[in-house]
This record gives sequence, structure tokens and C-alpha cells, in this order.
Amino acid sequence: MQAGKHLIFWIITGIILTVVFGSAYNDYVKSFYFVTFLLPVAMATSYFFNYYLVPRFLLRKKYPRFALYTFYTLVVSLYLEMVVITVSFIVLANYNFEELNPMMTNIFVLGFAIYLIVLLKAFYLLYRRFLNHEFRLKQLKNEKKP
Repeated sequence: MQAGKHLIFWIITGIILTVVFGSAYNDYVKSFYFVTFLLPVAMATSYFFNYYLVPRFLLRKKYPRFALYTFYTLVVSLYLEMVVITVSFIVLANYNFEELNPMMTNIFVLGFAIYLIVLLKAFYLLYRRFLNHEFRLKQLKNEKKP
């Protein structure tokens, strides 16, 4: 069931990004292709941050390493975004920079979109962990009463 939730989350994310970029570009087909190029970067960044960095460094209070590896993740994901822009320039715009939407070439917009996804997923996962710990505390208190 967990894989199904992940799949649904990324499909919804892809649809939202396609609609946002498509409405700005007035071409939903090119927007779909662009999101298809961009989504693996967002997925890799999200999974690495949420399932590796946070549990291994942030939750274990290894803050300097967490900050350093988060910075590395930021640099690598921005580099991969530049690769996505280059591939879009070649595939979608046929080497004509004017054919690309300015929203698709703006690294800040792309970074914002990716990191918004990553942070929303991180907050959701931390909230679920918090609720899980509260539930465990209630169970322990109930077991301790008798």
C-alpha cells in the first residue's frame, strides 16, 4: 500500500506541475514533456532528503552533517535542473531559445517548485512521525496504569 501512496502522490504532483507550466506556456503537451524531464529530479531530491538525510542526520541531532549534506543535495539538484533545461532546449525548443517559456528557463522558479515539493513532503512525513510517537506514548501510558 505504501508504494501506491507514493505513486498517487507523484502522479498528482506531475499533474499539478503540468497544469501550472502548461497554463503559463499555453501548450500542455510541451509542459507534460518538460515535467516528465523535471519530475525525476524532484523525486530523487525528495527521497534522498526525506528518507536518508532527515532520519540519518536531523533526527539523530547531527546538525552540521545534515546542513552540509543538504547543501550538497541542493547543489546537485540545481545542477540536474540545468541539465533538464538543456534537454528541454534541445528536445522541446529545437535549439531555439525563444521557443522555451521563460518560466521553464528560470532556475529560481524550477528550484522553488522542486523544493516546495520536497518540503511539503518532509512536513507531512514529520507530522506522521509525530502522530505515531504520540500514539505510542498513549499506549505506554495505558499499559503503565494497571
